[in-house]
Amino acid sequence: MNAVQNPPSAPIKAGWIVLAVAWLCMLVPIPGLGLFLGWPLNLVAFIIGIVVIVKGSTGQGIAQIAASIIVTPAVYFVSLAIFASMVGGAAAEGARVAEEKKLEATAQAMAAPAIPVTSREYFAIYQENEVSADAQFKGKHVEITGSVAGINKDVMGNVYVELVTGNEFMPVHASGVSQEVAAGLSKGDQITLNCVGAGMIVGFARLEECRIP
Repeated sequence: MNAVQNPPSAPIKAGWIVLAVAWLCMLVPIPGLGLFLGWPLNLVAFIIGIVVIVKGSTGQGIAQIAASIIVTPAVYFVSLAIFASMVGGAAAEGARVAEEKKLEATAQAMAAPAIPVTSREYFAIYQENEVSADAQFKGKHVEITGSVAGINKDVMGNVYVELVTGNEFMPVHASGVSQEVAAGLSKGDQITLNCVGAGMIVGFARLEECRIP
């Protein structure tokens, strides 16, 4: 009779301790800790809650079960929000640093004397030897002259100008030209652009940070 009347203090304490550890695992910003340790511990706490009820402390057992069913998912979603915020903040900071480095590299490149080249020559040099062409042009100040083959936008909405080469299907891509300048261009126009060499992607010789000198 006394065993029924006295609350099972050990299982009750164990249940709450296990729940607290489960929630802590979920809130600690370590990928996978909440999923692979927090949730199994929550299941253990749920089972302990059932044991507590069986041992005669119905109120405490129900409270632990309710906490494992209601509170734990809320804690888990809060932890996901915290983790997403941290990842987003780190990504934004990384993007900011990368942009600063790119701007610095561009400024340094544009401060150097320009390498004059026509769009036909630029394309031909890349077709001949991409490695050698990168050593000559990539990341460097290039003054390129050629006829406009097209004025387009990429999937991100960024403007680029296509310059005529010896291959009508593979023009040079010159990005960074302002909307205002691009709007005033027509196919066949002869233009000169100051750019930074950007190598070659899938056969297209590229330049970036282009502007009218």
